[in-house]
Amino acid sequence: MPALLPGAASVVATRAGDGGKRGPAPPPAGTDDAGQWLDLDEGWRFHAGDLPFPRLLAQDETYDNAKAGRAWGAAAPDYDDTGWRQLQLPHDFVVEQTVRADANIAQGYRPRGIAWYRRTLRLDESARGQAVELRLDGIASHATVWVNGMPMARSWSGYNGLVIDLTPVARYGNALNSIAIRVDAEAMDGWWYEGGGIYRHTWLVLRAPLHIAGDGLAAVPREGPGDLWQLPVQLDLANSGEQPAEAWVDVALRDPNGAVVASGETQLRVAAFGTAQAAISMSVPQPQRWSVDTPVLYRVQASVRGADGRSDRAECEIGFRSLRFDADHGFFLNGRPLKIKGVCLHQDHAASVWRCPMPCMRSACSA
Repeated sequence: MPALLPGAASVVATRAGDGGKRGPAPPPAGTDDAGQWLDLDEGWRFHAGDLPFPRLLAQDETYDNAKAGRAWGAAAPDYDDTGWRQLQLPHDFVVEQTVRADANIAQGYRPRGIAWYRRTLRLDESARGQAVELRLDGIASHATVWVNGMPMARSWSGYNGLVIDLTPVARYGNALNSIAIRVDAEAMDGWWYEGGGIYRHTWLVLRAPLHIAGDGLAAVPREGPGDLWQLPVQLDLANSGEQPAEAWVDVALRDPNGAVVASGETQLRVAAFGTAQAAISMSVPQPQRWSVDTPVLYRVQASVRGADGRSDRAECEIGFRSLRFDADHGFFLNGRPLKIKGVCLHQDHAASVWRCPMPCMRSACSA
């Protein structure tokens, strides 16, 4: 059975591979994990302009307003959005505005403003007991996210993604899950065109109850005497289960050819609905150095396994290199002087605005 079932009649929850105008987005780089990544880009409804919350006067309304899941207005689970525009993400609503002479010059003379996005989905009963994450890769600029009528997260910058734990509020079977997002694009972070809306991809990720937290793997090589390096690895674990969990953690380092050159393991206990951090340090003798001419990368692979046999994994790429700044002689990479040259490249490509693919940005750097 698929983890996602069709949502309301007007909104269909989709999963990766279901097609669509642009096709499903590939999972982000570095997501070679045991989680199930489901593409949520399709099935959204959009309303341009703000929808103010109703003014509460009655006692019963005021009482309900203080309870979880009782959001009002467009944030309410049962809000009627059938008259809203249907669209597929990523989406920039500012670029759709008419150019006006009285609008901000640095933002391309296009009025900004406020907008709302909504969608619903159903989770199959097979997903019950798993950790459920909503991942929003980027919203410009300020945003508030409600799930099932509860405010779950706020974002204050279009350059940061959100990872929201939906496990405590998720509904399964025939029950609908509602997602409502209010976007305030009047806020600006930069002096260039920044757009507005959910301009990057969205995901629903299902993981084992004992799992590696989002962006929870860190590994920074440390140079030691005699070219013997130490690689401290930190792994953030989360347990969404109702019982404490024993965690067995394994870490392996692979060289550019895929051979394992170092490994380590540890065991720890993660409290129910709690978090913990696993720490493993590995010795790596004479690794191949990363440099501008030879950008050699190693791969750190980490996994966590619970007593029930279910597992999760994460990985990242690292380079072994030494960095040093000298006030008189400048920057040194691996003991050799290096002049650093950079470019300030904004992501406001004229052809596709905020949805510019990486080839556009590479092309701009190589111009």
